[in-house]
Amino acid sequence: MAGIIREEFNVTIRKKRFIILTALLFVAAVASEIATKMTLMNDMTFILKIHKFLTYLFNPLMGSILILSMHRLKFTRSSIIQSEEKGVKRSTIVLGRTIAGALILLVFYLLMFVLIVLLGLVLGARIPVSQIGWLLLKICTDWVASVTTFIVCMFFQYLFAFPAFPIVLYCVLMLGVPAFFELYFGLYSNSIYKYSTWISAEGAMDLFYTTSFLHYLKWSCFLVCLIQIAIFLPLTLLVFKLKKKEKKKKKKDAEDDDSGSEKITPAEVIDGIVP
Repeated sequence: MAGIIREEFNVTIRKKRFIILTALLFVAAVASEIATKMTLMNDMTFILKIHKFLTYLFNPLMGSILILSMHRLKFTRSSIIQSEEKGVKRSTIVLGRTIAGALILLVFYLLMFVLIVLLGLVLGARIPVSQIGWLLLKICTDWVASVTTFIVCMFFQYLFAFPAFPIVLYCVLMLGVPAFFELYFGLYSNSIYKYSTWISAEGAMDLFYTTSFLHYLKWSCFLVCLIQIAIFLPLTLLVFKLKKKEKKKKKKDAEDDDSGSEKITPAEVIDGIVP
């Protein structure tokens, strides 16, 4: 298992698409902080700007980049071949990729946190320790939501073996659902929004983060994430287990053509059938 995790981690973060897209995300974070500095830079404007950047850009795109980078040509076939070559069960491949994905998200969420804080201090945001703690809590809750949503979307990745739908679904769950209910029903002020947190792990973690300011830790929000993981991870294991490797039809078709073609026998030559 450790070897699978290490291999998936290294292969994913070394892909050009992953390097380029994540680099653009970090450049966007730097540009966002510089733009705040050029308008009005203090601890409050800094925190608000960073919250918007995390919510509307980093959260939906970081997981999307990960899903795109973990995709490979002929996803189902290559995954089955990988399990056969490694001599491990298919479930081991799924669990290895899941853990590797969670670790990649953890590393880059922490890197983003370090970049945000250090650059904010350099630009003169004068962030107090308490707000750094709140920002770290925001990063951690967003990471939990991203890992949960990543696991949900990987089920559809194994089901369709194509990254377009999982990426769109990831963006909808991480941004679309919370934004929709916040816009039309009010932020945490309506019971309908609270029910919507059962759909989106990001909405649940936003609710936990907000209520923590009131020193009222709503631990049931983590239950949403645990339930979604408990449902979709076994489904992913099952759907991949039932997948069949594509058969090589070219060789079979060639053999059929050879068997169906007319063959000239020595008897036909003797009888004068063939001149």
